[in-house]
Amino acid sequence: MRSLHTIETTAARKVYTTNGVTTAFPTTFQFNEDADLVVTDVDADGVETTKTLTTHYTVSGGGTPAATGTVTMLVAPATGSLVIQRISSQLQDLDLITQGATPADGLEAQLDRTTMIVQENADVADRSITLNKATVAPAGELPAPALMASKVLAFDADGNPEPSTLTITELEEQPTNAAASASASASSASAASTSASAAASSASAASSSASAAAASAAIIPSPTANALKFIRVNAGATAYEVQTAAEVLTDIAAQPLDADLTALAALTSAANKLPYATGAQAWALADYTAVARTLDAQATQALMRSTGLGSTTVGDAVFIATNGNAAALAIQASKSLVMAYHAGSSDVTGDGTAYTVTFGTEVYDVLADFASNTFTARVTGKHRITFNATAYGAGAAHTAFNASIYVNGAQVSRVGYCVPSIIGPAGQSMQIGGTDTPILTAGDTVTFVVAGAGSTKTMDLDGGAARVTWCQVEYVG
Repeated sequence: MRSLHTIETTAARKVYTTNGVTTAFPTTFQFNEDADLVVTDVDADGVETTKTLTTHYTVSGGGTPAATGTVTMLVAPATGSLVIQRISSQLQDLDLITQGATPADGLEAQLDRTTMIVQENADVADRSITLNKATVAPAGELPAPALMASKVLAFDADGNPEPSTLTITELEEQPTNAAASASASASSASAASTSASAAASSASAASSSASAAAASAAIIPSPTANALKFIRVNAGATAYEVQTAAEVLTDIAAQPLDADLTALAALTSAANKLPYATGAQAWALADYTAVARTLDAQATQALMRSTGLGSTTVGDAVFIATNGNAAALAIQASKSLVMAYHAGSSDVTGDGTAYTVTFGTEVYDVLADFASNTFTARVTGKHRITFNATAYGAGAAHTAFNASIYVNGAQVSRVGYCVPSIIGPAGQSMQIGGTDTPILTAGDTVTFVVAGAGSTKTMDLDGGAARVTWCQVEYVG
């Protein structure tokens, strides 16, 4: 439950924008007495006028315990600002008697007042000029007001404050005095030149004229008609001259203002980022990864494929040739494509022995996924697996010949089967095979197994360049 005496906000001041219509302004902070509120009207020019209670405004709310309230102006303030500020009495009027009762409400009222005074002091401190946090040694005291009269604040060699030597009026007169001095010098030089010309010979007149010209050249140009221009010594080091900002930029070979450079300067650089144009004079940052930098470092497309992309980069086109033909197959580099064929072997099955086929020649292996007669899945997904096996040497007693696909050492499908005695005479060639599309997990291994049963181990597996025993694996998604 909320206590009767609680200060619920840290504010001690509220600033409103006035419009000549509104008259009621809530304080939003708590106060005790109407007189604790100081109301200041600030007009559009920044002139402050402190208003008087009952004469210019009334107050509702406040009290003990402290509460919020409303300041109501008798006349709506014109356009500008209205500042309502709490300045509590700094007196302590609670008198505690020895061994007497301790009034909780009185104690809490004093704590509330102390809290409000702390808030008011903090509000003043927050709007004061303070020293930098890194300042250790005292920066010195401000000079006395009498010493600062009509002066500006300056700082000596030790960083301590002191009044300026010149008054504000003298500082304001400096540009005018400089122009007047330059004009007087010009007039004096002209008069001297005229007098010398009248009194001297032609040679003396020429010499006097040159002297007058040199004196005139040393005069700084008048501010009149030279607003926002720069003064410099001319190329011959004989006089001062004025230049526009554009002329100065040309002389120093400065980079002109450019919308693209301005847009680039607005970007915040970061590691592994690269600027790119998103439109006319519009730029943004894109990721520039280590892979991209490796690709950029390659001089040719071939090097990008072999060195930069390697065998696992997605999206590159890999070109292969099959069986000596120049057929180009563009395969995404993350998708496996393998074909291999068996060289041939004798007496491998027939008595029920399961024989893992050895493939002596790879026709193509796009991502090098096939090794030691085993295909290893690169990614998880559906793979189209085709296995074709050809055998001969079966006798009349042999009862079966089948071809199977094994995943991780276990049979997942039998893609071919026949009964030798049905095929024909003993020793006749038998060809079986088929396709399955199992879903493999990245890292799964695939092997190809044949088995003949019913008699002795006399069945041979045919092979060779004719590719009668072969396998093919393709990632299909």
